[in-house]
Amino acid sequence: MKMYSVTIDAITMDSACDNIIKTETQVYVPANSRGEAISAACDMGQAMARSTNHISGIALYYRIINVKETEQGIA
Repeated sequence: MKMYSVTIDAITMDSACDNIIKTETQVYVPANSRGEAISAACDMGQAMARSTNHISGIALYYRIINVKETEQGIA
């Protein structure tokens, strides 16, 4: 299994779109392939969105960027 570095690029905004916050979260994902790493990162982004979107009037939108295989070992 390999280790991948993935960035979850997200924006959070209220319903009026006047309070927009941009964040980038770098995560390390153990996976057998680049596709599996992207899938795992999408699961993380979806979890972030669900935890944010249950708050009335707030929404989180994300995308997965910078997927790279790293030399970091699996702990």
